[in-house]
Amino acid sequence: MNPAGTKIMNAPLNPEANRPGNFSQFTFPPSTPPAAGVYGERHLHSLIENVSDIVAVLNDEGFVRYVSPSVERILGYRPQDIVGTNAFDLIHLDDLLAAKTSFVQALLNPGQSSGLVPVRTRYQDGSWGHMEAIGKSLPDALGQLIVVLSLRDITSRKEAEAALQRSEYKLRLHSEQTRMALIEWDTEFRITGWNAAAEKMFGYTADEVVGKTGGMIVPESSKGLVREIGRDLLLGQGGERMTNENLTRDGRKIICDWCNTPLLTAEGKVIGIISLVEDVTERQVMAEQMREQASLLDLAQDAILVWDLEQRIKYWNKSAERLYGWMTDEVIGQQVSTFLFPKKTSFQAALITLMEKGEWSGELVQTAKSGKEIFVSSRWTLVKNSQGRAKSVLVINTDITEKKQLQAHFLRAQRIESLGTLASGIAHDLNNIFAPILMITPMLRSELKRSEALARLDTLESSALHGVEIVKQILTFSRGLKTGKEPIQMHQLMEGFARLIREVFPKSITLHFTIPKDLWVVNGNATELHQVLMNLFINARDAMPSGGVLTLIATNIILNEETAPRIVNARPGRYVSWQVSDTGVGIPPENMARIFDPFFSTKEQAKGTGLGLSIMHGIINNHDGCIEVQSREMQGTEFKIYLPASNA
Repeated sequence: MNPAGTKIMNAPLNPEANRPGNFSQFTFPPSTPPAAGVYGERHLHSLIENVSDIVAVLNDEGFVRYVSPSVERILGYRPQDIVGTNAFDLIHLDDLLAAKTSFVQALLNPGQSSGLVPVRTRYQDGSWGHMEAIGKSLPDALGQLIVVLSLRDITSRKEAEAALQRSEYKLRLHSEQTRMALIEWDTEFRITGWNAAAEKMFGYTADEVVGKTGGMIVPESSKGLVREIGRDLLLGQGGERMTNENLTRDGRKIICDWCNTPLLTAEGKVIGIISLVEDVTERQVMAEQMREQASLLDLAQDAILVWDLEQRIKYWNKSAERLYGWMTDEVIGQQVSTFLFPKKTSFQAALITLMEKGEWSGELVQTAKSGKEIFVSSRWTLVKNSQGRAKSVLVINTDITEKKQLQAHFLRAQRIESLGTLASGIAHDLNNIFAPILMITPMLRSELKRSEALARLDTLESSALHGVEIVKQILTFSRGLKTGKEPIQMHQLMEGFARLIREVFPKSITLHFTIPKDLWVVNGNATELHQVLMNLFINARDAMPSGGVLTLIATNIILNEETAPRIVNARPGRYVSWQVSDTGVGIPPENMARIFDPFFSTKEQAKGTGLGLSIMHGIINNHDGCIEVQSREMQGTEFKIYLPASNA
């Protein structure tokens, strides 16, 4: 029972009293002073009609006797839909107990406010909103207690608070899980926030540093700079990013990147600073190592360059500048073919091999910025990323221009040596050829008119022509070396060589030649290949001082995926093969590994320089060919040369 004797929550509803807009019930006897909480009709009407919140009048059982028109704007119900219903039917079940408790307290304490009670209230569309309710009970004109209830819609505020809580939670979660240290400072540069990453990075716990300045993590040499940057931040004058040394609890120095952001109020006033800190010590060490490595690459004698898969130059060391004449800033980002491969054919062929096998090596002729021709020994390597995908090409070029020039001198010297070796034989044959001329010439003076003179003249002409042919071949052989390559009809080159050898070699050596007419064309240098044959034959002749058999067999051959790996440096494809074998003394096993070494020779000093096989080996390599050697002491030696056939 309430103080006026009214039964709480059980009194029957007076239909007339519940009629909307009926304020006659709030007309109280004049004997009741206003101090006792009794309101006149005019005062209550003014209160209800002039507020933006919902105002409702409930009887002592919670049934609505009146509700202000604002209920439709806020909850979506018309006033006539609400009057006569129980107000507690609109309250969320979880908030019902608190609402009823507050209602009872208002009835038990007439004239006193029940205090703010947050409740969830159902909107007309079935959704739930947040309200703050405050009620006060007072007697009506009939002396029954009523509760005047004011409800304020705080849904927007609640949603904003929830959003803020979610944001704060996410920020806290990020702060705790990020690997970057998050430090908060006030305007006096005292630490107000210190996350787990900061504890791990600097070694101090939050309890040890919060409320203190950051002096323990700043070395003495940097404190002045840090204070200056801090002042700039408070004045909004920059200082957002910096990199400097910091100290850990155990005394280690670390290098940190700092990203500083002022904390501002809505009015733009700075109330603190937030710093995100990253330990970049390892990165700085790696960067320094990379700089050292780059400086070492610049000290290298070889030209080192890198280009990407679009063939744009990404790296160009100092030796590349010295070798080619182009400075780094002239070539970075440019197409490599523009500078080093004006003739695209060799570049594309090497690139195909590189992409298939991951590497390529060979000799290249390139042109420097000055126009000078340069010979390089080039090694290409395909660089891959961590996923195994190709990303760039590393190239190391060694300048072999002087080596090539020296090799050319050696070739010329070796040719001269070969000509000297053949000189005695050639002189002997020339004497035999020109002897008939010397004998016939005196006879012509007296026998010019006789018929036999015609036959002798034929002999004279034949001998002279033969001598001219031999001299022509000697001149061809002794001419300067040409470095260019062109398609060569191999059977023509070898038949010409065979004719020369038959004329000049000693008769104690039996010669056998097998030279098919359908030999494939080889792209090469005829003079160099002639030199290879001459070296092989001279070595064979010297290995048979008492005579023997010397055989040359030429043939077309195809090396496939199975047979090519059996031959050093061979690749699958079409080849023209030379097989030169003799029945001489052979090569001792202990010398086999050195036969291609320059200046290595088992001949007496006056009989050779030891350059023949070395030069031959270089020539075959320059033609992308390969060599096989087999020898047995006192049984002879066999050389097999493989020259790639032209695809033209």
